[in-house]
Amino acid sequence: MLAMEKDFDSKLKIQGTNNNDNNNSSNSSNGGASNNVQRSKSFAFRAPQENFTIQDFELGKIYGVGSYSKVVRAKKKDTGMVYALKIMDKKFITKENKTAYVKLERIVLDQLDHPGVVRLYFTFQDTFSLYMALESCEGGELFDQITRHLIELFGREFDALSVALGRLPEDEARFYAAEVVDALEYIHSMGLIHRDIKPENLLLTTDGHIKIADFGSVKPMQDSRITVLPNAASDDKACTFVGTAAYVPPEVLNSSPATFGNDLWALGCTLYQMLSGTSPFKDASEWLIFQRIIARDIRFPNYFSEEARDLIDRLLDIDPSRRPGAGPEGYAAVKMHPFFRGVDWSNLRSQTPPRLALETGAQSGDGDDHNDSSWNPTHIGDGSVRQNDGNGGASSSESSGHITRLASIDSFDSKWYLSICLTIFLAWQQFLDQGESVLMISMVKKLQKLSSKKVQLILTNKPKLIYVDPSKLVVKGNIIWSDNSNDLSVQVTSPSHFKICTLSPGAKLQLVHVNPFCVMRAFLLVWSLVQDEAGCKALPYNRKSSLTIIKELNHRGPYIGLITVIPTEENAFFATRSFKPDPKHPFVDLSGRRFRIGKVQGKKVIYVRCGVGMVNAAAATQQMLDLFDVEGIIHFGIAGNVNNSMSIGDVSIPGQVAQTGIWDWVNPQGKVDQDDVAQLDIGSYNVPKGNGSNLLGHIGYSKEEFFSESGKPNTAQPLLWANISQHWLQLAFNFGELKLEQCVNSSLCLPEKPKLVVGLRASTANIFVDNAAYRDFLFQTFHISSVDMESAAVVMTSLSNGFPVIVVRGMSDLAGRQQGENAIGEFGSLAAINTAKAVLEFIGKLP
Repeated sequence: MLAMEKDFDSKLKIQGTNNNDNNNSSNSSNGGASNNVQRSKSFAFRAPQENFTIQDFELGKIYGVGSYSKVVRAKKKDTGMVYALKIMDKKFITKENKTAYVKLERIVLDQLDHPGVVRLYFTFQDTFSLYMALESCEGGELFDQITRHLIELFGREFDALSVALGRLPEDEARFYAAEVVDALEYIHSMGLIHRDIKPENLLLTTDGHIKIADFGSVKPMQDSRITVLPNAASDDKACTFVGTAAYVPPEVLNSSPATFGNDLWALGCTLYQMLSGTSPFKDASEWLIFQRIIARDIRFPNYFSEEARDLIDRLLDIDPSRRPGAGPEGYAAVKMHPFFRGVDWSNLRSQTPPRLALETGAQSGDGDDHNDSSWNPTHIGDGSVRQNDGNGGASSSESSGHITRLASIDSFDSKWYLSICLTIFLAWQQFLDQGESVLMISMVKKLQKLSSKKVQLILTNKPKLIYVDPSKLVVKGNIIWSDNSNDLSVQVTSPSHFKICTLSPGAKLQLVHVNPFCVMRAFLLVWSLVQDEAGCKALPYNRKSSLTIIKELNHRGPYIGLITVIPTEENAFFATRSFKPDPKHPFVDLSGRRFRIGKVQGKKVIYVRCGVGMVNAAAATQQMLDLFDVEGIIHFGIAGNVNNSMSIGDVSIPGQVAQTGIWDWVNPQGKVDQDDVAQLDIGSYNVPKGNGSNLLGHIGYSKEEFFSESGKPNTAQPLLWANISQHWLQLAFNFGELKLEQCVNSSLCLPEKPKLVVGLRASTANIFVDNAAYRDFLFQTFHISSVDMESAAVVMTSLSNGFPVIVVRGMSDLAGRQQGENAIGEFGSLAAINTAKAVLEFIGKLP
């Protein structure tokens, strides 16, 4: 042990003697900047290294716990001074090569001097630990102030439910944001990037002023005014990943070098959280959070003011150089923003801060929770005896007497449960989606390799399992419920342990509870009770689950609907790699079809392959319009060419589409109906022409019955030509030159370069046209250019529901070529590729 301590001291010893070099370094650190990070072999610290021991302090509540340290409230016995004592594990620091980070944090804190930055008073060490005595901020974390606005509500009348839950009023958020801006401006002026700005690292003094803490991830820039020892530098590569997932900017995820813009992005995230109660990119896992950050998938609540929305939107700019505070105007661009109108920047620290929301549940004792007049969210659904640490969180020591009491499975009172659900719903509302509510809740321990941690396990009506850190009210993960044991299973491994296993990455939980059978049986009972009362038993599970996901997806809408028919068309579209699947819900299976959710050229889309024929096309289109929040339909695929002026490989965007499959098939001696729009005399096609009789007689072409939401209810209008939505068709007319493929491969090419044609006519019927005579009849009678089996169904269904629609079809064959096989086998894939190119061009033109 002594050898380890000496080895560590040799790596960490950074205090030098006072000499001229030290004085010069000290002066430089308080004066102007240099072109490079100032480095010195040694210098005198403002905060000395003392010979104290831990026994010189009375230790109180734990402020926070990190990977290799914890911060506790410590009162110096001889002076009565109170500090936030950061205790760091030497062995862990050495093993994980964190020595340089610890030294850098100590050096940086020693040289910073600003009322918005926590102060370092002194350091000391012993055999096992390093200690930093920091300024104690008795007001706690800004994070707690945000969440306590939820807690405070529960002392008021229920007509106060209109009060915002778990978020700060805008005036309070403005004050705190202004003080963070003030401190960040100073930190950046010293040539430092903090790299971990978040509500947990923004501490409040007793009177309520903000101080930035935790400089363990700090990065000195090349022109830093901070003097850094050679062996106390942070990572040489400024693009090294540090920080917290929900606040990391996209450029860090893309391995770009760190800039001051990193902190400004985190400031935007923090302001968003102050005003909404949750981080802007909140999701079920770090991977999903990162996907949302890269995609800049941010949604502003409607209660945000225009000024707040605009400032956050600017701070969350993808380009770090465009964020206010990072450009040539400096922090004036932030301070002059309308959101901060009325802020007195010169006297900011002398202004009266917002009233601190007091922490609740600070009383201790062994009494039952039901007799506790204070409200604590971790008590809901948990009748445990709980030692409180005085900071609104769980005690650092685990008690074997923590028994979560659940009602007996035989005496479970559904009315009692449903009445308590309202309280639970309000307490945990911040973790739920709109329309989602809590069904069951219980405190359990999440077991990890070397430790265990209490989590609140919640079952919702989605159904979904959520596990929450009860001390900070932060979601640690969630699991979509499934009755398929391959997707979700519960394994009871001992009388007190059980596992929840799922296919979702990183979602395997190992939990301990005094009676796991009781917990899971209670979950299942509650689920069945709610299903009985909701009358949902008739819905198959997979459909019910899909509808729940669709409801969540629609909150992110609207989308553009994309509908193809056959795998050839689908494969060509996905081969463009333009479709980016939604990271959380890439698809939804419903009624045998897979609806894929994602983005194309930045536009939100929902794609489905409907299948061949008009029934499939109409059914899939109606499903998409009924279930999803779509703003229009793009139908695309391949088609047969009827117009001799067009060629295989060409792409047609028709202006009109007809349903030419409604026939009156008349007896040989009969006449077609006078309302029919055309007549096909089959006898005219006898060979030799006109000789003999033909028992097939005549075919009369009827109009479609068209129902529209803009028409009279239950009254159909006769319709032959359905017009493509004009404002979308106009976008197609404005296409520039579109480069279409001419060759399937090096040995199979078309004789002419394919072209795009807009505004012609197309027809649809449940007929695959491979007959030259019938092709000529269609062209001469209806003046159409292409034939397919789905377009009219998609168009008329869309128009009937009042949605814009457009059709894009690539010519795969000359319908009815008389020699050899139909050309669709050779050129179908090329036609599908050209169609996909035209579709991408159209999506890119959409506003």
